[in-house]
Amino acid sequence: MNLKIVDVLNNEPSLGGGVVDVIATKLMKGPKHEVIVLCVELLEMLLKNCPLMYEHIGSKKLMTVIFNLAT
Repeated sequence: MNLKIVDVLNNEPSLGGGVVDVIATKLMKGPKHEVIVLCVELLEMLLKNCPLMYEHIGSKKLMTVIFNLAT
């Protein structure tokens, strides 16, 4: 799996809950650790560049995905 943040943003321009769906879809095709890294990178990027979007996207959703994958 060779997925970058840009790919997710291009696929989900609205940055809605669909980002989590994209990550979940990619999970089926790749190793867990890459999806976890993707989630963390996405959280960091949103927090740094657009805090309002960070709140909107549901950071709890992404954190839940990370937690579920890591355990």
